[in-house]
Formats: sequence, C-alpha cells, structure tokens
Amino acid sequence: MKIVSDTPEKLVIESRHGFRLFVALIFGLLLVKSGLSSFMAAPGVLTGLWLATLTAVAIGALWMLSERVTLTLEADQLHIKSGRLGPAGTQSLPLEQLTEARIAGGSAKKGVLELVLRDDTGSETLIRPGSAPRPSGAHEAAAAINRWRAARRDAP
Repeated sequence: MKIVSDTPEKLVIESRHGFRLFVALIFGLLLVKSGLSSFMAAPGVLTGLWLATLTAVAIGALWMLSERVTLTLEADQLHIKSGRLGPAGTQSLPLEQLTEARIAGGSAKKGVLELVLRDDTGSETLIRPGSAPRPSGAHEAAAAINRWRAARRDAP
C-alpha cells in the first residue's frame, strides 16, 4: 500500500502488485514459449497437457496478482475502488462512520489493513480492502488514515 496523495482535503491510498504481476507475466510467457517449442520439436499429448496446465496456473496467478485497490477519503465520503483486469467496482460510504483504521494480524512490517465502521445503532463493521495477504505498507496506510481523520475532527 502506498500513500499517493495526502492533503487536508483528500487522502488517497493505493495498493498495486506491480513486481509480482510482472514476474507472473514473465513466467506465463516463458511457459507458452516452452510449450510451443516442445510441441514443435516432439508433439506429445502429455507434454501439451502438462504445459497447458502450467500456463493456466500462470494465468490464474496473473489474475490474482492484478488486483488494484484505491482508498480515497474526502470531506464526507470514503470511496473504496477495487478491481482486477477488468472494470473496477466502487463502494462509497459516509466518512463519519469510519472510526479507525487498524492492522490485524501480521508482523512488524506486514499486516492486514482493517477499516472499522460504526453506524447509528452502534454496531461495528470491519472492511478489509483488497484480498492481498499482508500487503506491505499497511501500517503506514493505517497511520495516515487515523492521522488524517484526527486532523479533520480537530479542524474548526
């Protein structure tokens, strides 16, 4: 997770998996190339099935790692935009429901970002933006969200 913009009016935090996505893409392309090469050299059913399976796994990893999550905190709204290789879905919530951002589970460097929301009845809802297990930068993101919310509350 990376803080893209931190101004008094807006806080934008984004999570992308660029390096892992690049590695999965290279792995997938190498599998396709080796599959085509081996099929041309010695056509065989087992070789083709094996490489097709590995290619499917590489494409699945590519799809899993292509997730992009953007948290945008504005004057009165919290926007959570998440998507994979296709169009992104956006969820908007009233900012006054956000009570805190915290880290659940994980080590000193990595953890899972949780947003704690409380509605008018007092019930709490936890939102874990994205599905990446323990993205780096979650601690900084939680601290930035809490700091930004505190500054908004203290402002006249």
